[in-house]
Amino acid sequence: MKGFTLVEIIIVVSIILTLAVLGVESYAVARRSMVIDLTTDKLVQALYSSREQAKNSAKCTGMRFETNKMPQNIEADYKNPVDGCENDFEVSSATWTKETQIYALLLDSDQKESFDVVFIPPLGQIKLPDGFKNAEIILSLKNQTNSRKIILSSLTGKIEKLLNNATR
Repeated sequence: MKGFTLVEIIIVVSIILTLAVLGVESYAVARRSMVIDLTTDKLVQALYSSREQAKNSAKCTGMRFETNKMPQNIEADYKNPVDGCENDFEVSSATWTKETQIYALLLDSDQKESFDVVFIPPLGQIKLPDGFKNAEIILSLKNQTNSRKIILSSLTGKIEKLLNNATR
């Protein structure tokens, strides 16, 4: 008698289902990683764009960051090298994916709920609040442990994305 027994068919089907489940989970992990990487890259690019805008105009530009939200663009008139920027910033929202959020904000290792990063004309220097020297912006996917970190330094002017996962 040729053919397959019921037990053999059940074994083959269960192996196929197990492989399918593993494949779907691998796809989901890869997708989450891609989403957080793309959002982080977009935010770094937005910071560089704000810096370039400050260099090419008489406006102080930057971004406002708040925990559990995505950043907003800010802009104010530049007075002069002594007085700096006007205190009243115009705020405009930016388009970000709804899957990500600001998980944590650090200024010189002190956790904050919000702060502004401002670029000052004509050179585009980074100004952080209250004379802080370094800022860390930790982005995460909502309800996930996947996160990435962006580090800014007002001393060196660096804006860099930390490539490895910043775990919660």
